[in-house]
Amino acid sequence: MAILLTAAFVITAAGQAKNCDDLQQSTDKRIAQMNEPFPRQDYSRIVFRSVKELLDTCPNVANTPAYKAQMSEAGERFADHSLLIADYYAERSFKGNGGFKGAEARLKELINEVPTYSRMDSVLFLLGRLYLRARQLDDAAQCFSTLVAKYPSSSLSVLAYKNLDRVSRVRVQ
Repeated sequence: MAILLTAAFVITAAGQAKNCDDLQQSTDKRIAQMNEPFPRQDYSRIVFRSVKELLDTCPNVANTPAYKAQMSEAGERFADHSLLIADYYAERSFKGNGGFKGAEARLKELINEVPTYSRMDSVLFLLGRLYLRARQLDDAAQCFSTLVAKYPSSSLSVLAYKNLDRVSRVRVQ
């Protein structure tokens, strides 16, 4: 939460003064770095968080629609990469080679930071499978229920519904 001091400066929740022009310049540099031919994978995460901070701190910044579009694109890239890593750790976990915590952390991060991700149904399904495998039945049921409720037309919705049935059968045993 920011308190407006002047048109150009704000005080952040941490109590530090930030110049909106400086935030905008640093955000623009990060966006340019993300759009270079071979950007580092973490630039999308950095840009996503940088644009979010800019828009949260300076809501009246010029070119707000363009920044929102950049944040959306960076969020998708960031989420795609994180889902790929989570999938790697989940596969390790399913084979009994560890990886549960890594997959869970990445998937929860996506749910919390990029709730508008276009493949959120895949995120919820994978997290539900992880929880089901780990016998965390309440968490698994919550993931599958959310998927069925929010994404009823998803191809994963049918599988999530079947897994909800599996959760209820395991609880009975």
